Amino acid sequence: MMVQLSLLPMVVIRLQQAPEFLEESLRAKELTLSRMAHLVNEAKAVGREIAPFGIPAKDIFDLLDEQVIHDEYPKFPGHREANSSWEADTQGLGRKEYYQLLYEMPQGVESLYVPIADRMRRRNLLPPALVDVFEDIVRYALVD
Repeated sequence: MMVQLSLLPMVVIRLQQAPEFLEESLRAKELTLSRMAHLVNEAKAVGREIAPFGIPAKDIFDLLDEQVIHDEYPKFPGHREANSSWEADTQGLGRKEYYQLLYEMPQGVESLYVPIADRMRRRNLLPPALVDVFEDIVRYALVD
């Protein structure tokens, strides 16, 4: 089962409510599902429950400002075009590896996401979807 981040809240709820799905997911090859299953399992072991929050995108990368990305990596054509190109010709690569090859973009949080997010913050470019998630988390934290 390939887990899209936008579906993550429903998957987390299912992991918490369906013991057989949790057991099956602990051994899943799909990394997002497996890691989430382990997180839910560890939370259960200490008597905690996970509160799921999701983003309306396959990957948080898709919420980063494409002009800021393009300023740093001029070969990047924008999210829609880059994703369409990958879907049409993956060359057997995952999307991040494909972007690294075609657009000379590094992989990883520290080498790609953090510098782009820092530039966005300096320009006061806050992705509305992330602002919404942040506000949801704050509201959740205020509930008894």
